[in-house]
Amino acid sequence: MDSESLRGPARSEGGAALAGALAGRPELLLLDEPTNDLDDQALEWLEGQLRAHNGTVLAVTHDRVFLERLTATVLEAEAGKVTRYGDGYVGYRTAKAAERRRRLQEHEEWRSELARNERLAAGQAARLDAIPRKAPPANFGHGGFRARGRAHGAMARVRNARERVERLTANPVAPPPDPLAFTPRMGTAGTGAEGTVTDSARLPAIHLSDVRVGDRLRLGFLTLGRRGRLLVTGPNGAGRRPASSPRPGQGQPW
Repeated sequence: MDSESLRGPARSEGGAALAGALAGRPELLLLDEPTNDLDDQALEWLEGQLRAHNGTVLAVTHDRVFLERLTATVLEAEAGKVTRYGDGYVGYRTAKAAERRRRLQEHEEWRSELARNERLAAGQAARLDAIPRKAPPANFGHGGFRARGRAHGAMARVRNARERVERLTANPVAPPPDPLAFTPRMGTAGTGAEGTVTDSARLPAIHLSDVRVGDRLRLGFLTLGRRGRLLVTGPNGAGRRPASSPRPGQGQPW
């Protein structure tokens, strides 16, 4: 690995550490959030180096794009156990979706079976209560035997249904956890008590004119809505952080 190939990633402290680790050609490379603080050029360099790396790479990362491009195997640590998934990150997502559908179906089947046996126990108990406990003397004979036979059969069905309810209740099938989603409900000065949007909420959250960051950035105007997203991108050293950091001594953004 020559010095020219190290120039891009070495612009940041994290990139320099990565370049040094890869230069040693280790058989096992452990990476903890390797894409943090890397610009597009350094990230492209890192992905190329890892693809060409002959050793084993074990990475812990939240960068999904990085996982999709490079991962061959995903190890998931959950509930005290580790599960292996093949076919890269895409295969992991596919397997997790199928697992969620299976667990949801098992939970629905458990709920249905529990409700069915509860209804069965209640229905048989009602029929049992309708059977006279003591038949009058005139009913002794074949009719009396038939009544007692129906009572014994109803009691057995009630007992069996209640036992199944107890077993199902003692061994519940939990539903899969809800997918993680970031959908906060944030109120603003223009939001009414019932969540209705007032006229002021339709106004932009930010409207700036003649925006300057030293000699690196100059915009005639900048407008951002209340739910808008602004991405500041560029190579390391281009001044992305000063564009969003507080002014020294003033505590206000540029």
